Amino acid sequence: MENDKNPARIDRRKFLKVASLAGGGIFLVACAPAAVVPTPTAAPKAAAATPTAAAKPKVSAEILYASTASGIGFQMVAPLVAMELFFKEEGITQKVTPFSGGGDTVRGLVTGGHHIGQPAPNAAAIAFAEGQPIRIIAEDLPFPTVVWVVKADSPLKSMKDIKGKKLGYSRPGSVSQTYAFTALRALGFKPEQDVPMVASGGAPDQLTAVRGGVIDVGWVNDPLLSQELLKKDLRILGTAAEFIPDWSEAMLATTADYAKANGDILTAYLRAHQKAMDYIRTNTDQAATIWAKGQQVDVEIAKLAMKNYPIQKFTSKISPATLKAITDDMLANQQVKEAPDWKKIVDQSFLAPELRSQI
Repeated sequence: MENDKNPARIDRRKFLKVASLAGGGIFLVACAPAAVVPTPTAAPKAAAATPTAAAKPKVSAEILYASTASGIGFQMVAPLVAMELFFKEEGITQKVTPFSGGGDTVRGLVTGGHHIGQPAPNAAAIAFAEGQPIRIIAEDLPFPTVVWVVKADSPLKSMKDIKGKKLGYSRPGSVSQTYAFTALRALGFKPEQDVPMVASGGAPDQLTAVRGGVIDVGWVNDPLLSQELLKKDLRILGTAAEFIPDWSEAMLATTADYAKANGDILTAYLRAHQKAMDYIRTNTDQAATIWAKGQQVDVEIAKLAMKNYPIQKFTSKISPATLKAITDDMLANQQVKEAPDWKKIVDQSFLAPELRSQI
């Protein structure tokens, strides 16, 4: 794939094998600056994003948005596209604040004054079980993207070799913790007992911890993954998709009080959010360009990363099958004592009727 401007999509089942054989150098495009907190920037105009008539927005609101995973990853594609192309026509502006994940992102919502956030659904369910007034209102990232990495010279060859090694995750209740629990359980290991687990922050912190020897294995996601593999001092050890094929890494959530008082704003917000989802599926390269600029990474890296994931799954609609998978893993991983009552946690009233599921 060297110097290939239009690389073929890497099949997800071959992703780990190809990356390992290439020594972590599967993405051979120009190096880019380190990913930072996403900030909205100008993006190419698209005909689909321009209303035929300058209708007056029905609402006027500034949304304080709590992003997860330090604001870096595929969970930011839809928010960034919506910010660039669709919020204005709805009368919405948005300010993004990054949180590391899990309970940290939830706290940004329930005590930090943020209006909408994107916690992992299991983190929202844990918070709800603790009596926190959180409500899930839409899907945001309906497939797994987390990958585990080690130093290039690590003696570990696969996740089967992880016994006795320090494994990083972001925060308790996070998707990275749940993925780690599920993967270890599938491999016959007990967290903490067989594999020490270290709460070591978001993806940038994970990379620092791996390179510094604080942890042996850390998690990372794209576009940071594709960018950092270029340095060839890291390689992929395993992927979450190997152990959890159906999952949601982030769902949109708000608080019960905000939902009760701002139904018109949430309806307008989710209308723009679904337009962004549609745009990602039909204008993938343009969406990748917006995502790259918002994450401050090379555009070609973002486009290449997009080819390695099931982009056609992007939708605001919440899958009951996904909720069941999350429930099963949370119970097996002893993150909750009882199955989450998704009918109480999920509020679909702000979604268009055709996007509501039978939960």
